[in-house]
Amino acid sequence: MIRTSRVALAAALVVVAGCSGGTSVNQGGGFYGTLPLALGPVHEGGVVRVAETPGAGPNWIFPITPAAQSSLYTINEFQDLFWRPLFWSPVGASPQINYPLSLVSGPPVYSRANTTVTINLRKNYMWSDGSPVQARDVVFFFDLLRAAIKESPANAGTYSPGFFPDTVKSAVATSRFVVTISLTKAFNPGWFTDDELALLYALPSTRWDRGATGTLGDWASNAADAKKIYDYLAKQSRKLSSYAANPLWQDVDGPYHLAAFNPTNGAAVLKPNPAYTGPQKSHVAEVDLVPFGSAAAEFQQLLNGTLDVGFLDFAHLGQAPALRRSGYQIYGLPAFGFYYMPFNFSDQTGHFNAIIRRLYVRQALAHLVDQRGYISGPFDNAAVPGYGPVPSVPSSPYTPANATRNPYPFVTTQPVFVW
Repeated sequence: MIRTSRVALAAALVVVAGCSGGTSVNQGGGFYGTLPLALGPVHEGGVVRVAETPGAGPNWIFPITPAAQSSLYTINEFQDLFWRPLFWSPVGASPQINYPLSLVSGPPVYSRANTTVTINLRKNYMWSDGSPVQARDVVFFFDLLRAAIKESPANAGTYSPGFFPDTVKSAVATSRFVVTISLTKAFNPGWFTDDELALLYALPSTRWDRGATGTLGDWASNAADAKKIYDYLAKQSRKLSSYAANPLWQDVDGPYHLAAFNPTNGAAVLKPNPAYTGPQKSHVAEVDLVPFGSAAAEFQQLLNGTLDVGFLDFAHLGQAPALRRSGYQIYGLPAFGFYYMPFNFSDQTGHFNAIIRRLYVRQALAHLVDQRGYISGPFDNAAVPGYGPVPSVPSSPYTPANATRNPYPFVTTQPVFVW
């Protein structure tokens, strides 16, 4: 059963730059509500108040994020508003790369039997000082990431041994806006783009490459210099109280820059980046990220109408009609994953290992999971059935046909997979 990890709410007249809004998405089965079209003319100015998930405020600003600080709240809902990933996703609710919103001009080009990747950057993105986002900024990020991982794998929450950047032999700026990556071996281009290249950022190399001494580092050919620069930036990122005042963190290429930050609870004030040259510029004067101690406290502010963007916990899902009547649009994005019940096939207690190996026993256990009942009951129809470890919603080219239908149609209840 797929379920939404949270249900997002947004006031109907609010448009926030950097989101995929402005179009309506036909949800089909499995999405809760719709992504609304922008209504009426765009009005400049105003403050948008956005709820942070209770206890999950951002706590790291440097876009090479340690495992201990890695969360979507820190990366997707904070860092990505300042520094754009090269490959932006999703497209509406579909898990694919949104090239019109990406820093690249199109899909990467694979050559030499899929051992070389060429990335072409758009030429219109600028840093806050007016200098262009260029290939050396991508190589700068890559070299700092490699230095961070060499120092400790825990320095990068996205790192798994044997994967990016271990899969890369070299990354070179072959021209001002072209990055050429040589791989350690041939990889499937679809997988490498979606899973490996999706981790790439550009960082302001001409401003961040001087480290603690203020001396220009030779990070491109000297791993020791890359380490010094990484150490300096990571040290600055640990100083949460200095986030808004530190000029390092004002050097951005995204739609916003940080104007204020509370290190205690993660509250933040974002202002539009006047130098932003990407798509969907902000029309609001300010975005406030509002922390909460509980989902109940956040829901009360939704009822009071004091939040523009928030979330609806499943405990309050039954009150969604009241929020709609007060002017909120409600949309739920399914969690692109699955939950499951693991069995220990080696457990010999009571001959369990011999019993669980019988297909009919596993089928009998699966039949006890009444997906339809759960969906219409506890999940208040904010879910859809699922029949395997590959998500059926949102749709993707990796979903097999048998993941969308009940493999045991002769029973009224559903298999054990819970998404």
